[in-house]
Order: sequence, then structure tokens, then C-alpha cells
Amino acid sequence: MGYFVVAAVLGRPMVLFLLPLATLAFFGFSLGHAVWSLGGRQAFLFLAITFTVSLAFESVGVLTGWVYGPYHYTDRLGFKLFGLVPLLIPIAWFMMIYPSHVLAGRVMGNGRAGGWRRLLWLAALSALAMTAWDLVMDPVMVAGGHWVWEVEGAYFGVPLHNYVGWLATTLVVFLLYNLWAARRPGRPWGDSSRFFQALPILAYAVTWLGQVSVALGLGLAGPALAGFFGMGSFALIGLGEVWGRPGDAAGS
Repeated sequence: MGYFVVAAVLGRPMVLFLLPLATLAFFGFSLGHAVWSLGGRQAFLFLAITFTVSLAFESVGVLTGWVYGPYHYTDRLGFKLFGLVPLLIPIAWFMMIYPSHVLAGRVMGNGRAGGWRRLLWLAALSALAMTAWDLVMDPVMVAGGHWVWEVEGAYFGVPLHNYVGWLATTLVVFLLYNLWAARRPGRPWGDSSRFFQALPILAYAVTWLGQVSVALGLGLAGPALAGFFGMGSFALIGLGEVWGRPGDAAGS
């Protein structure tokens, strides 16, 4: 996560060098926190759902342009599954889907009753928090040459269709996971402190500040401003809940 700030100072070559390492490190953090907070079975099921759904949506998207709009990946992110989607991409989906899930659960109050309506709202809020990340991330990655939009989109070159696709992808992931978790609650490995529970939200906030810093460093003032207010709204609300409410369980 801290690579974003470093890269903003050292320039684009450092972004390209550190991106895979930072993604894997952040992924490891998200998975490790999920295993401790939700239990191994629940965490790896969450990962499996995320990996499968995101890879399916991305593959269809690259082949047809239906999901996010017409685009393709370059070779800068390494090995491509089916020759379409870099392996790093579904890994990156999980690295931010989990913090978005924890943040939304914290805002809504973990462990509170509410039935299927609560599950829908939790999935929707998680999907919005996740999609807010792409307001700044997508233009930055395009500027770095990681993927190419084959049309000139209305949002700083990115098609608005892309954000509908993001909401759809993440909503499917969160709905599938929340429906499973509601019937088969996870078994945490052990007790955790309030600070430990808050770590995914802190990671979301650090990513927000880092991504905005990178966008500014690349001269992308528009995406930086959109990300500052879009992703920043979720980050600040999540941080406010962490320090303003007695501790709850980290995940559901």
C-alpha cells in the first residue's frame, strides 16, 4: 500500500516495478486478515467466489466488451489466464473486495439482525465502496499502460459503462458470499483487538490517499479530485465508525 506514495515521488518506472509486489503484499494482508477474522473455510470461500466471478466477468469483458466496455490488457501485468486476463487481476479484486466488505459491515453494524434486506444493503454498500476505488485507479492504470480502452470514454477516457460493470461484478460477489455467510457463519481463529479489526479499513484509507497521490504525480488532476471525494467519502465514514463506535467483529 505504501508503494503508491513512494511511486508518486519516484515516478512512473517505480510504479511499474512495484505494482505486482505491492498487489501481492496487499492480497496477502487481506487474505491473512480474512482467515483470522472469518476462519479458514470462510476466507478461502470468499477468495474462491471473488476469483471465479471476477475472472469470468473480466474474460467475457475482454472478449465481447459487454461488461465494462471494449478494452484489452497489455503485457505489463504478466501472465494472462486464457490469454485474456492477467493472473494479477482477480488477485487485485480480492485485495480490495475484502477491505470494502469490512468497511461496509462496520458502517452497517456487524452482527445486527435484518434478514435479506440487510444482506442486500450490505452487498450494495460494499459494491459502491469497491467501485469508488476505480474512480482513481482506472485512469492511473491506463496512464501506466496496463490496459487500453478501445473507445474514448466520457470519464477521463474511461467509458461510463465500465462503472456499471464494476457495480455488477462486485454486487454478484458480495451477494453470493453474504448469502453463504448468513447460513454458515465463520469461525474466527481467535480474539482480535479493536485495532486489528480496523486494519482493513485503515488499508482502504491508505490506498485512497496513495492512489490520489499517484494520480496527482501523473498529472491526472481530474481523477485525483474524483477519487479524493468518491473513495475518500467511504474511507472517512469507515474511519469515523471505527473510532466512534464500540468494537464489533471484523467480518460477517
